[in-house]
Amino acid sequence: MITPRRIAVTSTEDLRVVGTIGQRSVELIGGTLRQRLTADHADLFAEQVLSEGGNQSDWYASRPGEVTAIINMPEDERLIVENRLATLLEDIRQLSLKMLNDPDADIQRIGEAIENATRFPGAESIFAIKQDDGFYQPVIVDWASETETRSALNSAGLFAWTPRRRVMPSAILGKPDVITHPALVAQPAPEESVSRTWGWLVWALALLVGALTAAILWLLLPACGLSWRANFCPDYQTIGQIIEQDDIGQLQQYGAVLENSMALLEGRLSTLEQACVQLVPSPEPETAPVLVPMPDEINNRLNREDAQSGDLNFALVWDSRADIDLHITCPSGQTVNYLTERACGGVLDIDMNARSRVSDTPVELIYFDNPQSGIYAIGVNFYNSRGFEGTQDFTLRITFGNQHETFRGSVSRSRPNWQHNFVYAH
Repeated sequence: MITPRRIAVTSTEDLRVVGTIGQRSVELIGGTLRQRLTADHADLFAEQVLSEGGNQSDWYASRPGEVTAIINMPEDERLIVENRLATLLEDIRQLSLKMLNDPDADIQRIGEAIENATRFPGAESIFAIKQDDGFYQPVIVDWASETETRSALNSAGLFAWTPRRRVMPSAILGKPDVITHPALVAQPAPEESVSRTWGWLVWALALLVGALTAAILWLLLPACGLSWRANFCPDYQTIGQIIEQDDIGQLQQYGAVLENSMALLEGRLSTLEQACVQLVPSPEPETAPVLVPMPDEINNRLNREDAQSGDLNFALVWDSRADIDLHITCPSGQTVNYLTERACGGVLDIDMNARSRVSDTPVELIYFDNPQSGIYAIGVNFYNSRGFEGTQDFTLRITFGNQHETFRGSVSRSRPNWQHNFVYAH
Protein backbone atom coordinates (compact mmCIF):
# COMPACT_ATOMS: atom_id res chain seq x y z
CA MET A 1 0.00 0.00 0.00
CA ILE A 2 1.39 3.41 -0.99
CA THR A 3 1.19 6.12 1.65
CA PRO A 4 -0.23 9.37 0.19
CA ARG A 5 2.21 12.31 0.15
CA ARG A 6 1.48 16.00 0.10
CA ILE A 7 1.80 17.51 -3.37
CA ALA A 8 0.50 21.04 -2.81
CA VAL A 9 -0.72 23.61 -0.28
CA THR A 10 -3.35 26.09 -1.50
CA SER A 11 -5.18 29.03 0.02
CA THR A 12 -8.96 28.98 0.37
CA GLU A 13 -9.10 32.77 0.06
CA ASP A 14 -11.19 33.97 -2.90
CA LEU A 15 -12.43 30.41 -3.55
CA ARG A 16 -16.05 29.36 -3.47
CA VAL A 17 -16.84 25.69 -2.94
CA VAL A 18 -19.40 23.88 -5.09
CA GLY A 19 -21.82 21.34 -3.66
CA THR A 20 -22.39 20.05 -0.14
CA ILE A 21 -19.74 18.81 2.30
CA GLY A 22 -20.86 15.20 1.76
CA GLN A 23 -20.51 15.56 -2.00
CA ARG A 24 -16.91 16.84 -1.71
CA SER A 25 -15.69 13.45 -0.45
CA VAL A 26 -12.65 12.05 -2.25
CA GLU A 27 -13.72 8.57 -1.11
CA LEU A 28 -17.13 9.03 -2.76
CA ILE A 29 -15.73 10.52 -5.98
CA GLY A 30 -12.70 8.24 -6.27
CA GLY A 31 -14.58 5.08 -5.29
CA THR A 32 -17.29 5.68 -7.88
CA LEU A 33 -14.85 6.51 -10.68
CA ARG A 34 -12.62 3.55 -9.84
CA GLN A 35 -15.61 1.23 -10.03
CA ARG A 36 -17.28 2.66 -13.11
CA LEU A 37 -14.27 3.92 -15.08
CA THR A 38 -10.56 3.36 -14.23
CA ALA A 39 -7.97 4.05 -11.55
CA ASP A 40 -6.60 6.88 -13.72
CA HIS A 41 -9.96 8.65 -13.49
CA ALA A 42 -10.16 8.06 -9.73
CA ASP A 43 -6.62 9.30 -9.04
CA LEU A 44 -7.34 12.52 -10.91
CA PHE A 45 -8.62 14.15 -7.69
CA ALA A 46 -6.21 14.83 -4.82
CA GLU A 47 -7.30 14.31 -1.21
CA GLN A 48 -7.94 17.51 0.76
CA VAL A 49 -7.04 18.13 4.41
CA LEU A 50 -8.39 21.49 5.59
CA SER A 51 -6.35 23.47 8.13
CA GLU A 52 -7.79 24.16 11.57
CA GLY A 53 -8.52 27.78 10.71
CA GLY A 54 -9.98 26.87 7.33
CA ASN A 55 -7.71 29.30 5.47
CA GLN A 56 -5.64 26.75 3.55
CA SER A 57 -5.77 23.17 2.26
CA ASP A 58 -3.12 20.46 2.08
CA TRP A 59 -3.53 18.14 -0.93
CA TYR A 60 -2.35 14.52 -1.04
CA ALA A 61 -1.89 12.00 -3.86
CA SER A 62 -1.06 8.29 -3.72
CA ARG A 63 0.62 7.90 -7.15
CA PRO A 64 4.44 7.56 -7.01
CA GLY A 65 6.68 9.73 -9.16
CA GLU A 66 7.99 13.24 -9.62
CA VAL A 67 5.34 15.94 -9.07
CA THR A 68 5.34 19.14 -11.16
CA ALA A 69 2.84 21.96 -11.56
CA ILE A 70 1.91 22.07 -15.26
CA ILE A 71 2.35 25.85 -15.35
CA ASN A 72 6.06 25.16 -14.74
CA MET A 73 6.40 22.43 -17.38
CA PRO A 74 7.87 22.83 -20.87
CA GLU A 75 5.25 23.47 -23.52
CA ASP A 76 5.49 20.04 -25.16
CA GLU A 77 5.18 18.14 -21.87
CA ARG A 78 2.40 20.41 -20.66
CA LEU A 79 0.48 19.75 -23.85
CA ILE A 80 0.66 16.00 -23.26
CA VAL A 81 -0.73 16.40 -19.73
CA GLU A 82 -3.50 18.76 -20.82
CA ASN A 83 -4.63 16.46 -23.61
CA ARG A 84 -4.63 13.52 -21.22
CA LEU A 85 -6.59 15.55 -18.65
CA ALA A 86 -9.13 16.66 -21.26
CA THR A 87 -9.81 13.02 -22.19
CA LEU A 88 -10.28 11.96 -18.54
CA LEU A 89 -12.57 14.91 -17.78
CA GLU A 90 -14.68 14.18 -20.86
CA ASP A 91 -15.18 10.58 -19.68
CA ILE A 92 -16.10 11.77 -16.17
CA ARG A 93 -18.58 14.36 -17.39
CA GLN A 94 -20.26 11.81 -19.64
CA LEU A 95 -20.59 9.47 -16.63
CA SER A 96 -22.04 12.26 -14.47
CA LEU A 97 -24.61 13.07 -17.17
CA LYS A 98 -25.66 9.42 -17.30
CA MET A 99 -26.00 9.25 -13.49
CA LEU A 100 -27.95 12.53 -13.34
CA ASN A 101 -30.52 10.96 -15.70
CA ASP A 102 -30.84 7.82 -13.56
CA PRO A 103 -34.25 7.40 -11.85
CA ASP A 104 -32.52 6.54 -8.53
CA ALA A 105 -32.20 9.70 -6.41
CA ASP A 106 -29.05 8.44 -4.66
CA ILE A 107 -27.30 7.86 -7.99
CA GLN A 108 -28.40 11.33 -9.12
CA ARG A 109 -26.74 12.87 -6.05
CA ILE A 110 -23.50 11.00 -6.79
CA GLY A 111 -23.69 12.18 -10.40
CA GLU A 112 -24.06 15.76 -9.19
CA ALA A 113 -21.03 15.31 -6.91
CA ILE A 114 -18.93 14.00 -9.82
CA GLU A 115 -20.03 16.88 -12.06
CA ASN A 116 -19.10 19.41 -9.34
CA ALA A 117 -15.68 17.78 -8.93
CA THR A 118 -14.78 18.64 -12.53
CA ARG A 119 -14.94 22.35 -11.66
CA PHE A 120 -11.66 23.96 -10.59
CA PRO A 121 -10.15 27.46 -10.86
CA GLY A 122 -7.66 26.95 -13.70
CA ALA A 123 -4.30 25.65 -14.86
CA GLU A 124 -2.66 26.52 -11.53
CA SER A 125 -4.76 23.74 -9.96
CA ILE A 126 -3.27 21.00 -12.16
CA PHE A 127 -0.21 18.92 -11.29
CA ALA A 128 1.46 16.09 -13.18
CA ILE A 129 3.05 13.00 -11.64
CA LYS A 130 5.68 11.46 -13.91
CA GLN A 131 5.94 7.74 -13.19
CA ASP A 132 8.79 5.31 -13.82
CA ASP A 133 7.39 4.31 -17.21
CA GLY A 134 7.31 7.96 -18.34
CA PHE A 135 3.51 8.12 -18.12
CA TYR A 136 2.05 11.42 -16.84
CA GLN A 137 -0.86 11.15 -14.40
CA PRO A 138 -2.63 14.52 -14.04
CA VAL A 139 -3.85 15.41 -10.53
CA ILE A 140 -6.26 18.25 -9.68
CA VAL A 141 -6.29 20.28 -6.45
CA ASP A 142 -8.97 22.82 -5.43
CA TRP A 143 -11.52 20.67 -7.26
CA ALA A 144 -15.22 21.35 -6.68
CA SER A 145 -14.40 25.05 -6.21
CA GLU A 146 -14.34 28.24 -8.24
CA THR A 147 -12.82 31.69 -7.95
CA GLU A 148 -14.97 34.48 -6.57
CA THR A 149 -14.08 36.67 -9.58
CA ARG A 150 -17.12 37.21 -11.76
CA SER A 151 -17.37 38.63 -15.26
CA ALA A 152 -20.13 40.06 -17.41
CA LEU A 153 -20.36 36.80 -19.34
CA ASN A 154 -20.24 34.71 -16.15
CA SER A 155 -22.33 36.56 -13.58
CA ALA A 156 -23.14 33.38 -11.67
CA GLY A 157 -19.48 32.47 -11.28
CA LEU A 158 -20.16 28.89 -12.39
CA PHE A 159 -17.29 28.19 -14.75
CA ALA A 160 -15.44 24.90 -15.22
CA TRP A 161 -11.96 25.47 -16.62
CA THR A 162 -11.24 23.04 -19.47
CA PRO A 163 -7.70 22.19 -20.60
CA ARG A 164 -6.69 22.68 -24.21
CA ARG A 165 -7.03 19.98 -26.82
CA ARG A 166 -4.58 21.08 -29.46
CA VAL A 167 -2.42 19.78 -32.25
CA MET A 168 0.26 17.45 -30.92
CA PRO A 169 3.67 18.41 -32.42
CA SER A 170 5.30 15.79 -34.58
CA ALA A 171 8.42 15.99 -32.37
CA ILE A 172 6.35 14.45 -29.59
CA LEU A 173 4.42 11.85 -31.53
CA GLY A 174 7.03 11.02 -34.19
CA LYS A 175 4.46 11.48 -36.98
CA PRO A 176 2.63 14.30 -38.81
CA ASP A 177 0.78 16.73 -36.58
CA VAL A 178 -2.60 15.38 -35.46
CA ILE A 179 -5.35 16.65 -33.23
CA THR A 180 -6.10 14.44 -30.24
CA HIS A 181 -9.85 14.95 -30.56
CA PRO A 182 -10.84 16.23 -34.05
CA ALA A 183 -14.50 16.59 -33.13
CA LEU A 184 -13.72 19.12 -30.42
CA VAL A 185 -10.90 21.17 -32.01
CA ALA A 186 -11.30 23.03 -35.28
CA GLN A 187 -8.48 23.32 -37.79
CA PRO A 188 -6.77 26.76 -37.65
CA ALA A 189 -8.07 29.21 -40.25
CA PRO A 190 -5.83 31.28 -42.54
CA GLU A 191 -4.62 34.54 -41.06
CA GLU A 192 -6.74 36.65 -43.43
CA SER A 193 -9.91 34.72 -42.58
CA VAL A 194 -9.25 35.06 -38.86
CA SER A 195 -8.79 38.83 -39.16
CA ARG A 196 -12.07 39.23 -41.09
CA THR A 197 -13.92 37.07 -38.57
CA TRP A 198 -12.65 39.11 -35.62
CA GLY A 199 -13.54 42.37 -37.35
CA TRP A 200 -17.11 41.22 -37.94
CA LEU A 201 -17.43 40.06 -34.32
CA VAL A 202 -16.15 43.39 -32.95
CA TRP A 203 -18.75 45.36 -34.95
CA ALA A 204 -21.53 42.96 -33.95
CA LEU A 205 -20.56 43.21 -30.30
CA ALA A 206 -20.46 47.02 -30.45
CA LEU A 207 -23.97 47.12 -31.94
CA LEU A 208 -25.26 44.71 -29.31
CA VAL A 209 -23.80 46.79 -26.44
CA GLY A 210 -25.31 49.95 -27.91
CA ALA A 211 -28.74 48.35 -28.23
CA LEU A 212 -28.66 47.05 -24.66
CA THR A 213 -27.58 50.48 -23.34
CA ALA A 214 -30.45 52.19 -25.15
CA ALA A 215 -32.95 49.63 -23.81
CA ILE A 216 -31.75 50.13 -20.23
CA LEU A 217 -32.02 53.94 -20.48
CA TRP A 218 -35.50 53.61 -21.96
CA LEU A 219 -36.63 51.48 -18.99
CA LEU A 220 -35.07 53.90 -16.49
CA LEU A 221 -36.96 56.94 -17.81
CA PRO A 222 -40.39 56.11 -16.31
CA ALA A 223 -38.98 54.21 -13.34
CA CYS A 224 -36.59 56.88 -12.02
CA GLY A 225 -38.05 60.09 -13.39
CA LEU A 226 -34.89 60.66 -15.41
CA SER A 227 -34.80 64.05 -17.14
CA TRP A 228 -32.29 66.45 -18.60
CA ARG A 229 -31.59 67.68 -15.09
CA ALA A 230 -29.74 65.50 -12.57
CA ASN A 231 -32.23 63.12 -10.99
CA PHE A 232 -31.61 59.66 -9.58
CA CYS A 233 -33.50 56.57 -8.50
CA PRO A 234 -34.14 55.89 -4.79
CA ASP A 235 -31.16 54.41 -2.96
CA TYR A 236 -31.91 50.71 -2.51
CA GLN A 237 -30.13 47.42 -3.12
CA THR A 238 -31.32 44.61 -5.34
CA ILE A 239 -30.96 41.00 -4.25
CA GLY A 240 -28.18 40.53 -6.80
CA GLN A 241 -26.22 43.46 -5.28
CA ILE A 242 -26.63 42.06 -1.79
CA ILE A 243 -25.29 38.70 -2.96
CA GLU A 244 -22.34 40.43 -4.62
CA GLN A 245 -21.46 42.32 -1.42
CA ASP A 246 -22.00 39.53 1.09
CA ASP A 247 -18.95 37.38 1.71
CA ILE A 248 -20.73 34.10 0.99
CA GLY A 249 -17.58 32.32 -0.12
CA GLN A 250 -15.82 33.20 3.15
CA LEU A 251 -18.72 31.73 5.13
CA GLN A 252 -18.62 28.51 3.14
CA GLN A 253 -14.88 28.14 3.68
CA TYR A 254 -15.36 28.13 7.45
CA GLY A 255 -18.42 25.88 7.29
CA ALA A 256 -16.57 22.69 8.18
CA VAL A 257 -14.83 24.34 11.15
CA LEU A 258 -18.13 25.71 12.48
CA GLU A 259 -19.79 22.31 12.14
CA ASN A 260 -17.07 20.72 14.27
CA SER A 261 -17.53 23.38 16.95
CA MET A 262 -21.29 22.86 16.92
CA ALA A 263 -20.81 19.12 17.27
CA LEU A 264 -18.62 19.66 20.35
CA LEU A 265 -21.29 21.85 21.95
CA GLU A 266 -24.01 19.35 21.08
CA GLY A 267 -22.00 16.58 22.69
CA ARG A 268 -21.60 18.54 25.90
CA LEU A 269 -25.30 19.43 25.92
CA SER A 270 -26.18 15.76 25.48
CA THR A 271 -24.04 14.87 28.50
CA LEU A 272 -25.85 17.46 30.63
CA GLU A 273 -29.26 16.31 29.44
CA GLN A 274 -28.54 12.76 30.56
CA ALA A 275 -28.25 14.01 34.14
CA CYS A 276 -31.64 15.79 34.00
CA VAL A 277 -35.21 14.47 34.05
CA GLN A 278 -36.65 14.61 30.56
CA LEU A 279 -40.16 16.10 30.89
CA VAL A 280 -40.97 15.83 27.20
CA PRO A 281 -39.37 12.95 25.25
CA SER A 282 -37.72 13.93 21.98
CA PRO A 283 -38.80 12.13 18.80
CA GLU A 284 -36.43 9.34 17.85
CA PRO A 285 -34.42 10.10 14.67
CA GLU A 286 -34.76 7.85 11.65
CA THR A 287 -31.14 6.73 11.94
CA ALA A 288 -31.32 5.91 15.66
CA PRO A 289 -28.76 3.22 16.56
CA VAL A 290 -29.93 -0.26 17.45
CA LEU A 291 -28.62 -0.92 20.98
CA VAL A 292 -27.92 -4.64 21.42
CA PRO A 293 -25.68 -6.72 23.68
CA MET A 294 -22.04 -7.11 22.59
CA PRO A 295 -22.15 -9.60 19.69
CA ASP A 296 -19.84 -12.50 20.44
CA GLU A 297 -19.26 -13.00 16.71
CA ILE A 298 -17.65 -9.56 16.35
CA ASN A 299 -15.45 -10.22 19.38
CA ASN A 300 -14.50 -13.63 18.00
CA ARG A 301 -13.34 -12.13 14.68
CA LEU A 302 -11.41 -9.35 16.43
CA ASN A 303 -9.68 -11.89 18.71
CA ARG A 304 -8.92 -14.10 15.71
CA GLU A 305 -7.07 -11.19 14.02
CA ASP A 306 -5.25 -10.12 17.26
CA ALA A 307 -7.01 -6.77 17.14
CA GLN A 308 -5.87 -3.76 19.13
CA SER A 309 -8.26 -1.35 20.86
CA GLY A 310 -8.44 2.28 21.94
CA ASP A 311 -10.74 4.72 23.68
CA LEU A 312 -13.01 4.81 20.61
CA ASN A 313 -13.36 1.79 18.30
CA PHE A 314 -15.17 1.24 14.98
CA ALA A 315 -15.52 -2.46 13.97
CA LEU A 316 -17.12 -3.54 10.66
CA VAL A 317 -18.13 -7.16 9.86
CA TRP A 318 -19.80 -8.81 6.86
CA ASP A 319 -20.08 -12.34 5.44
CA SER A 320 -18.44 -12.66 2.01
CA ARG A 321 -15.12 -12.24 0.23
CA ALA A 322 -16.15 -8.84 -1.15
CA ASP A 323 -13.74 -5.99 -0.39
CA ILE A 324 -15.69 -3.59 1.82
CA ASP A 325 -13.75 -0.56 3.10
CA LEU A 326 -14.26 1.45 6.28
CA HIS A 327 -13.53 5.21 6.29
CA ILE A 328 -13.62 7.39 9.42
CA THR A 329 -13.26 11.18 9.15
CA CYS A 330 -12.49 12.75 12.53
CA PRO A 331 -13.67 16.24 13.63
CA SER A 332 -10.45 17.89 12.42
CA GLY A 333 -11.26 16.81 8.85
CA GLN A 334 -8.59 14.09 8.43
CA THR A 335 -9.66 10.64 7.26
CA VAL A 336 -8.41 7.22 8.39
CA ASN A 337 -8.76 4.54 5.71
CA TYR A 338 -6.70 2.20 3.54
CA LEU A 339 -4.97 5.20 1.94
CA THR A 340 -4.13 6.92 5.23
CA GLU A 341 -3.75 4.30 7.93
CA ARG A 342 -2.85 6.79 10.70
CA ALA A 343 -4.36 10.26 11.21
CA CYS A 344 -5.75 12.44 14.03
CA GLY A 345 -4.97 9.76 16.63
CA GLY A 346 -6.73 7.02 14.67
CA VAL A 347 -5.24 3.76 13.36
CA LEU A 348 -6.48 1.33 10.69
CA ASP A 349 -5.61 -1.85 12.58
CA ILE A 350 -7.33 -4.48 10.40
CA ASP A 351 -8.04 -4.23 6.63
CA MET A 352 -9.32 -7.51 5.15
CA ASN A 353 -10.22 -8.88 1.71
CA ALA A 354 -7.99 -6.27 0.07
CA ARG A 355 -4.78 -8.21 -0.47
CA SER A 356 -3.65 -11.46 1.15
CA ARG A 357 -5.96 -11.34 4.18
CA VAL A 358 -9.07 -12.83 2.52
CA SER A 359 -11.87 -14.50 4.47
CA ASP A 360 -15.55 -15.39 4.19
CA THR A 361 -15.98 -13.87 7.69
CA PRO A 362 -13.91 -10.66 7.51
CA VAL A 363 -13.61 -7.78 9.96
CA GLU A 364 -12.13 -4.27 9.71
CA LEU A 365 -11.16 -2.12 12.67
CA ILE A 366 -10.23 1.54 13.17
CA TYR A 367 -9.50 2.72 16.71
CA PHE A 368 -8.63 6.08 18.28
CA ASP A 369 -6.55 6.88 21.37
CA ASN A 370 -7.50 10.14 23.11
CA PRO A 371 -10.18 10.88 20.48
CA GLN A 372 -11.34 14.42 19.79
CA SER A 373 -14.85 15.47 20.72
CA GLY A 374 -17.14 16.21 17.80
CA ILE A 375 -18.63 14.57 14.72
CA TYR A 376 -17.04 11.42 13.27
CA ALA A 377 -18.19 10.85 9.68
CA ILE A 378 -18.44 7.11 8.99
CA GLY A 379 -18.26 5.76 5.45
CA VAL A 380 -18.66 2.17 4.23
CA ASN A 381 -17.69 1.59 0.59
CA PHE A 382 -18.31 -1.42 -1.69
CA TYR A 383 -14.82 -1.34 -3.26
CA ASN A 384 -14.46 -4.71 -5.05
CA SER A 385 -16.96 -7.54 -5.42
CA ARG A 386 -14.27 -10.29 -5.65
CA GLY A 387 -16.93 -12.52 -7.20
CA PHE A 388 -19.76 -11.53 -4.86
CA GLU A 389 -22.95 -10.34 -6.56
CA GLY A 390 -25.97 -8.73 -5.00
CA THR A 391 -26.45 -6.60 -1.90
CA GLN A 392 -23.92 -6.97 0.92
CA ASP A 393 -25.31 -6.57 4.45
CA PHE A 394 -22.93 -5.46 7.21
CA THR A 395 -22.84 -4.65 10.91
CA LEU A 396 -20.94 -1.68 12.36
CA ARG A 397 -20.22 -1.58 16.09
CA ILE A 398 -18.91 1.51 17.89
CA THR A 399 -17.46 1.03 21.39
CA PHE A 400 -16.32 3.76 23.78
CA GLY A 401 -15.68 3.18 27.49
CA ASN A 402 -18.27 0.68 28.70
CA GLN A 403 -20.81 1.75 26.07
CA HIS A 404 -21.49 0.58 22.56
CA GLU A 405 -23.80 1.29 19.62
CA THR A 406 -24.54 -1.04 16.72
CA PHE A 407 -25.71 -0.07 13.23
CA ARG A 408 -26.72 -2.26 10.33
CA GLY A 409 -26.70 -1.36 6.64
CA SER A 410 -26.00 -2.63 3.15
CA VAL A 411 -23.99 -1.68 0.05
CA SER A 412 -23.85 -2.96 -3.53
CA ARG A 413 -22.43 -2.16 -6.96
CA SER A 414 -25.34 0.18 -7.73
CA ARG A 415 -25.25 1.77 -4.25
CA PRO A 416 -21.61 1.52 -3.21
CA ASN A 417 -21.62 4.04 -0.34
CA TRP A 418 -23.21 4.11 3.12
CA GLN A 419 -22.68 7.10 5.43
CA HIS A 420 -23.53 8.04 9.00
CA ASN A 421 -22.40 10.71 11.50
CA PHE A 422 -21.52 9.77 15.09
CA VAL A 423 -21.14 12.43 17.81
CA TYR A 424 -18.50 11.65 20.43
CA ALA A 425 -18.12 13.70 23.63
CA HIS A 426 -15.70 13.11 26.51
